[in-house]
Amino acid sequence: MGPAEFIDELAAQFQGKDDILSSLKGNYEKKLWHQLTADLEALVEDPDFQQGDVLLQIYDNFISGVALRLNPLRFAQIAVRTAGSFANAPQALEFLEKVRIRLFHGCSYYSMFDIRA
Repeated sequence: MGPAEFIDELAAQFQGKDDILSSLKGNYEKKLWHQLTADLEALVEDPDFQQGDVLLQIYDNFISGVALRLNPLRFAQIAVRTAGSFANAPQALEFLEKVRIRLFHGCSYYSMFDIRA
């Protein structure tokens, strides 16, 4: 299942959230990364999407595929909010460590420097 199909599946699950999900899908299809980032920030702040493992599903099926196109700071903020969905702290820390590695290896600015954590 591709990212656009996943958003369609979410729209069926969260019928009252058509506005944000249609905006998310439209910005993804148009490759409007700045607007997509703003939509993702709004989505992870929405209490309806913070139930259960919904944010983790959104991260795995959508955000991870566009992560390197997003502003690194805003992506990190989205990832921190997503990490709050884990049931225990060690899992959340492992998730955030993977995000940190992805940020430092995927961001061309940081690849110019030899950064050791």
